[in-house]
Amino acid sequence: MIQYLHRRLPSKIAPIRLKQMLGNVPSRPALVCMFLALPRTVRLQAIQVRQDRVFGEVLVRKHSTSKKS
Repeated sequence: MIQYLHRRLPSKIAPIRLKQMLGNVPSRPALVCMFLALPRTVRLQAIQVRQDRVFGEVLVRKHSTSKKS
């Protein structure tokens, strides 16, 4: 699932909205797996997650020095 998540992110630096990324997941179990993979990919420095304000959009992008897991 971590590799799938990494492939879903565009190769460009521009972030995408988390809602947009999770909105196209085909099933609820896949959605849960993808959501649970997010903290691991952040810890592995494969992605960066940012939220500019409380209750604001969550933005996800590939880390600039992305390591493949």
